[in-house]
Formats: sequence, structure tokens, C-alpha cells
Amino acid sequence: IIVTIKVSITMAGRELSGLVMKTIWLLYFFLLCFTICTAQVFSRRHPEDKYPHMKPWRDVYCSYYPQRC
Repeated sequence: IIVTIKVSITMAGRELSGLVMKTIWLLYFFLLCFTICTAQVFSRRHPEDKYPHMKPWRDVYCSYYPQRC
């Protein structure tokens, strides 16, 4: 009985870690989409003075989509 409990705990732990990894990837993907969307909005108005922290994202965005900058 103890062995089966240990095995079930290990299986639950694996499933949990898999779920955590999926959640992290989902958050990362969402963040990536969000930054690309904000870069699209910001690249139209050139607000480097107002938002200096967005400039690196804008540089990355412009290197991928130079025709929009």
C-alpha cells in the first residue's frame, strides 16, 4: 500500500510539474504576443521619450518588420 501511495505521489508530482511548465509557456507566449502588439501600437507614434523602456522592444520589432517603422 505504501509503495502505491509513493508511486501515486510521484505521478501527481510529474503531472503537477508538467502543468506548471505548460502554464509558464502559456504566460510566456501571452507576454510575447502582448509585447508584439504593444510594439505595433508604439511604433506608429514613436514615443521613445515618454516610454524609454519600450525602446528595446521597438528596436527588436523594427529589426523584424522594418517596413512598419
